[in-house]
Amino acid sequence: MRPPASASSTDEETVEGVTTELQPKAEAELRAEISHAVRREIALLRSTIPGFFDRKAIRKTRDNARAVITTIARLEEQLQEVSPLLWMRLQLGAVLEVAAEPSPVERLLHALRDVRAECQAAADALPGTDQVKLWCVRVAMRLMLRFSAKRPAVGSDASPFCTIAGLLYEGVTGEKDQSLRRVCKQVLEQHRSLLPP
Repeated sequence: MRPPASASSTDEETVEGVTTELQPKAEAELRAEISHAVRREIALLRSTIPGFFDRKAIRKTRDNARAVITTIARLEEQLQEVSPLLWMRLQLGAVLEVAAEPSPVERLLHALRDVRAECQAAADALPGTDQVKLWCVRVAMRLMLRFSAKRPAVGSDASPFCTIAGLLYEGVTGEKDQSLRRVCKQVLEQHRSLLPP
């Protein structure tokens, strides 16, 4: 098992590198928020790394993911069978077609679809895949979707998406010059339906 890299002065380099690659939409106001988010993700990855390589932890993650998928499916089925009055109270469907904003329940259902997609990816994760690389790529995608004006894309190892994933991987493991392009491509394919046009 690879030990996680310890916190060091390279964290600042990693945070700065990721922030630069994100090319945030509103530079000044987002820079502090991005730095905080990147530091938090690195700390979370470091605290989780030992568990990525434990078979028992991987099995538990898959079982939990499948249970969440089942629960979301059950909720969606229940919502299809509610009374017309409850349907209107929850502001579901065609009732609000003219509204500019989706109802809170519709936003929840959209978020649950995202949760289901993540859980499905966890349940389908191949045992041979380097879980640290995979998770660094997922975090890179999440950071790009939240903070960057650019859409995650994989053209080369030098693309912002691959670079951010590589910087996170280096910051977490201490291993330099790792190509994460293949894993970036794999994650991009799995999550293509969740990406903005």
